Amino acid sequence: ARRAVAADPLDPAAHHLLGEAYLRLLGGTRERAWARAVPALAQLRRVQAVTALDRAAALAPRRAATHTLLGGLYL
Repeated sequence: ARRAVAADPLDPAAHHLLGEAYLRLLGGTRERAWARAVPALAQLRRVQAVTALDRAAALAPRRAATHTLLGGLYL
C-alpha cells in the first residue's frame, strides 16, 4: 500500500488501502498483543490509519467506506 501511494499520491484508493493495512496490522497480527504492552504502538498505528484515511477522504469525499473507517477510529 505504501508503494501504491508513492507511485500515485493522488489515488484515493491507495490511501484507503494504506489506512486499512495499518488497521489490520494493529488488529490482526502480533501487534495486537504488543500494543497492550506498549500503548504508544497502538496510538501510532491509529494515527497512521487516520492520516491515510483522511487523505483518502479528501481526495474522494463521496467514498462511504473511507468515512465508515474514519468514524470508527474517531469513536
